[in-house]
Amino acid sequence: MRFLSVLVFCVTTLSFAAMGQQRGPTIGVDGSRELVKVSTRSSDGTISKILTTCFNMHGSYSVTASGSHFLIQVNPSGTNRASLMIFGGDGSQLKHSEIVSGADIEDAALRAIDRAVYKTSGLRGFFGGKLAFVSDRTGSKELYTSSFLLRNVRYWTNDRANVVRPRWSPTGDSVLFSSDKQGGFDIYEVDFNSQRVFERLERRNSTNSGAVYSPDGASVALIASPNGNPELYWGQRSFRGLTNLSNTRSGNEAAPSWSPDGTQLVLASGVGGKPQLYLTSIRGGMRRLPTNFSGYCAEPCWNPFDRDKISYTAAVGSGFQIVVHSLAAGKSVQVSREGSADAIESEWLNDGRHLIYTRRTANRRSIVLLDTVSLKSTTLSSSSFGNVSQVSFLAPR
Repeated sequence: MRFLSVLVFCVTTLSFAAMGQQRGPTIGVDGSRELVKVSTRSSDGTISKILTTCFNMHGSYSVTASGSHFLIQVNPSGTNRASLMIFGGDGSQLKHSEIVSGADIEDAALRAIDRAVYKTSGLRGFFGGKLAFVSDRTGSKELYTSSFLLRNVRYWTNDRANVVRPRWSPTGDSVLFSSDKQGGFDIYEVDFNSQRVFERLERRNSTNSGAVYSPDGASVALIASPNGNPELYWGQRSFRGLTNLSNTRSGNEAAPSWSPDGTQLVLASGVGGKPQLYLTSIRGGMRRLPTNFSGYCAEPCWNPFDRDKISYTAAVGSGFQIVVHSLAAGKSVQVSREGSADAIESEWLNDGRHLIYTRRTANRRSIVLLDTVSLKSTTLSSSSFGNVSQVSFLAPR
């Protein structure tokens, strides 16, 4: 069922998305510049394509053959290292150079691009990050991981069941997810050190989902329904000593997301009827977050870099779109523009500027990168992956 949005604030997306934008030191470009013009080159054909792909999709860059601010050069330097050289626009003056290591040469090249992004714009790079997602390419919804550009894809479940809402641990050594392979939904974890998948929380007359580690990895929040109603629980990383934080008894809570400092959570709850966003601390006590944007607000995600921003899915017209809320301004702005498609399941990247979300049509689900400043969007997944959704992002380490 779809619900109509009730109010759209007259705030320009560009000015809103730029709020709280933080930049580091650069090597010559004015930090207030919204678009950095670059040209790229490499002695390796694959790296050359990766360079063009990454800078074209970023949103803060324009790839040009002439009139650029910088020439970015990335070449192989061994089996798992890349040489990064940043020149002035005409290619005559070397402004920065370094050797960047990675798991393999492609990973090293992506990390070199991240360094180039940081040095030329002051923004944190994300191309060296990893993804965990759900795909039905084998006929059932299984768990996969990959590089940011969906290379080096690996599947971790083959249960002919439904995997739901995978989430990385802060250290990247595991992924939490829910699966109904034993009937109802239980919580499982992939441990990458042992290469094992094991059960974390079994049903015990409860549907368990939405598990997510705190930013420091010491505790976990999840949705469970031991008393029949899905509510928010918090406890140790071991899933012991779980405490009910919501206690709404009729709210149908869902999709918890941690604040950057790990002291609060934002979640969706239907305690007042249709889903809206609520805040709570780890001591409990929910209060509604008045987005005043739509009669249906769900799937919140707290920005890990800029605590002022929370993205969420809202009913807009006859569909769903991604909206960003500013806690300081008390206002929300729609950032996705999918037309007849739905935009759902957003997650922030580590620069606090980009989002990754699911584009949903009647017959296809794919994952999309969105720059919330320029509003540039790029589809990351192709039809060869089947329907891809519920992506979780792990920042480069």
